[in-house]
Amino acid sequence: MVPQMLKFVSKVVGRRRYSSKSLSFEDEKLVLKYATRDIKPVTLRQLMAHGRKPLTESQILESCQYTQNELPVRLAKRVVAFQRLPFIVGMNPYISRVYYQYYEAFERLRSFPPVKTLEDEADFTKALLRQTQLLADVIPTIAQGFHECKKYMKTSDITSFIDELIKARIGLRVIGEQHVELSHQYRELMTEEEGNWAGEAQGDLKNETPGARDGASVLKDWVGSINTNLKPRRLIQQVCLYIQNVCEMHYGTSPEYIINQGISESSSSTQDSINMNYNSDTGNNQHNKRNSNNNNGGGGGENDIVMTYIPSHLEYIVMELLKNSYRATIEHSTRNRRLFHPSINITISKGVKYVGIRIRDEGGGISKSNMSHVFEYSWTTVKDIHETSAPNMMMGANASTGGAGGTFSIQANLDLQAGTGGPIAGLGFGLPMAKLYAGYFGGSLEIMSLEGHGCDVFLKIPCIDLNMDKLVI
Repeated sequence: MVPQMLKFVSKVVGRRRYSSKSLSFEDEKLVLKYATRDIKPVTLRQLMAHGRKPLTESQILESCQYTQNELPVRLAKRVVAFQRLPFIVGMNPYISRVYYQYYEAFERLRSFPPVKTLEDEADFTKALLRQTQLLADVIPTIAQGFHECKKYMKTSDITSFIDELIKARIGLRVIGEQHVELSHQYRELMTEEEGNWAGEAQGDLKNETPGARDGASVLKDWVGSINTNLKPRRLIQQVCLYIQNVCEMHYGTSPEYIINQGISESSSSTQDSINMNYNSDTGNNQHNKRNSNNNNGGGGGENDIVMTYIPSHLEYIVMELLKNSYRATIEHSTRNRRLFHPSINITISKGVKYVGIRIRDEGGGISKSNMSHVFEYSWTTVKDIHETSAPNMMMGANASTGGAGGTFSIQANLDLQAGTGGPIAGLGFGLPMAKLYAGYFGGSLEIMSLEGHGCDVFLKIPCIDLNMDKLVI
């Protein structure tokens, strides 16, 4: 044990460039002061109230002031959580890097002068957006860190720490991105009414805001980062086409996809379960064929299922699930020398309180030995990110039939990662994070495997507009 520890410490010292200076006593005292404060949970209804139309200056300032007061407290609690890790774990360069990123985000937002005017708000929102972007890649970094430190903590303790980190991260991003989007939407509406921007800072903010949308006709469906007219079929189709393009670019082949959707007949039922539409010949069926005009993201029209949700959350979940299905299908076809790939079948159904999404593939399924581990943080099966070769850098390592190996190249995985800013493929965080995202507002994610054939994935997404007073962030 001692030689292993010495080897680890030597490795850490050799990578000292990843670490920053230690916090001073006064810095730590200040962090602890904020961390001991109670967070002020906000319900989804309260969060959306900041964005009720028409947007006013007082609403934007109120949203900004809540964000400015709340985020430093939540960030400070994460900083303290890092400080409580075992010393040798905290010394790890990757974990140390994320620790200081959280501290720097805390310090920059905490030290910002109180927001009193729209000019103050624009400056704060720019700083908030910068911090959101800087913290976007912490998950792959922390994954690599715990992969290296797995000998020095219990698996249950690592899982608990990562779960809390990710759930806190989701809350931070929901609150922060909600305000950034509200700020952008307010100024965009003002631009349409007045024909100018109130200052260069706001102009920069508009250009830098992710997912900027033009036009009041589109903005009417948005309350900050929440879309009240989200059409899951369109989002899923865009994800499918994106993954197909990556597959075609790198491997010259890709499975087709079929999207079916239907609304539960028992609209007055009190059951929470979803009646999934298993008949591919009924409902609103969209069959994708390469080089077809269906590849334009249209179709469905007024028959589309509509819900209220945060699109970036659904996109992340669906991206993780579908890239596993595409990877498994291609690899299973290669192993079995199939001339054609079976289609990936996606069914969307709306019940009373939930929208259900089933993804069915014929990618060989998940082995019984791996099935119980698919939602674990699979750091044990992954090499050091700097040592991983292309054949071992796979899409969704924890959903592979074999648990290791794969045909997807590093560039393919990076292309897919860029789509959602999600964890780097191969570090085993994809499915566990997707499950946490699904459950954040009360949904669920389940996988059924028929080994040797394929998988059925069942995603249940709540209609959050029906339960806004009980959904606390």
